[in-house]
Parts: sequence; C-alpha cells; structure tokens
Amino acid sequence: MAATRSRSKRGETMELVLVLGQKRLPMLVSVDGSDRPGDCVTVGHLSDAVTEVCQVRADCQKLIHRGRTLFRNDRASMEASFGTSLASLGIKNGDKIMLLVRKTSEKQEENHTEEKSPLTAGKSQAPDRLAELQSQLNQISGQLDQQVAKARGLQNLPDLKTLRLTLRGFHEQTMRLLETVDSTIAPENSGADFRTQRKALVNAIQCQLDQCEGCMSDVTSKIQSLEQQQDQSGTR
Repeated sequence: MAATRSRSKRGETMELVLVLGQKRLPMLVSVDGSDRPGDCVTVGHLSDAVTEVCQVRADCQKLIHRGRTLFRNDRASMEASFGTSLASLGIKNGDKIMLLVRKTSEKQEENHTEEKSPLTAGKSQAPDRLAELQSQLNQISGQLDQQVAKARGLQNLPDLKTLRLTLRGFHEQTMRLLETVDSTIAPENSGADFRTQRKALVNAIQCQLDQCEGCMSDVTSKIQSLEQQQDQSGTR
C-alpha cells in the first residue's frame, strides 16, 4: 500500500488595511511561514507584517484599532500582547489598523513621562488635556467642513490645487492630534471614563481623517480631469 502524506492544516490569514499618514496599504497577515506558535493570527503576526511592509521594527510601532492601542513599546507589554489573537480584540478582515511611527527618543521620553509626569499623579490634568484636544479637533473639523463645501463648486485648476494643499495641511494637523491623544497617559484610578473619552476622541479623529482623505481624492480627480482636458485642447 502506498504511503500517504498528511497535510498540515494551514494557519489563519487575515486581510487588513494599514493606515500610515495619507497612505492606505493592503496587508496580508498570515500564520504561515511565521516562527510564532499557534494557528491563529495574533498581534505578534500583525507587528511582523507591519515590519515587512513598512520596515518599521516592533518597538517603534504604535498600532491602533478603533481607538485601542494594541501594545505599548516596552518589552514586557510586547511579550504579553503579542500572543493575543486579533479575533479576540474584535479585529476582522478588511479592518483598518493605524500605524504611528515612534522614534527611539520619543519612546524613552514616554517611559520617562510615565514615571515622572504629573499626569500620572493628578486626577484632572489628563481629562482636561483630552477636552482641550477635543476643542482643537472641533475647530479643525469646522474649517474642514467649509473646505469640503467649497470643493463642490470649484472647477478652476489653480484654485483646486490650492485647496488640495490646504486639505493636506488639515490632514497633518489631525494626525498630530492623534499622536498627542495617543501619548496622553491615563491618571491613576481614572477608571473607565477616561478610556472611553479617549477612545471616542480617537474614533472622531479617524473619521475626520477619512473625510479629509475622501475630499482630497475627489479634488485630485478633478485636477487630473482638468489637466487631461487641457492636454487634449493643446494637441488639437
């Protein structure tokens, strides 16, 4: 009787979208070929995939899903979090994962801040900081809404290019807000209220980033269409 070869069960694969600034990068996160144990996709597999796609090592990654930071950049947190399955965190196919790239000096400063900053001692300073950031977001959002409305009626190429630069500026401001919110440390005994408030603010920021990017895409399409029309007119 001929010998039969048993086929090992293929590990889980998940298709996600990595958000890095204005870029949207499709990313396949797979257990296959990984040295990590288990057959389900984990935070560790996700971090490995980000390193492969963006050449950003794990201790410089800040990965956020729907307002939740998936792991902190210290060794203990990474070891504790990397075995957690993405499914248990509510992450599913097609979800967006936002990447903030942290420099080594920023990580060291963050660790120092956790130990020394009055934010960890005072009960009101961090919530007040979130309220301040929410106010800044509301201000940017109001200005962005005006630009979105303006974009609908523009058909002039120079004005559209100026508007695109303005939208990029709003996008950069909003990304800086996200980085600041992410680095705001919860005070001791803050309870669930602070985490809920921070998560809601991160979600609002992500929605604004989506709106800004959608408007930039529409403006870019208009610019390309007008440039094509000019090229065609010039060749006649």
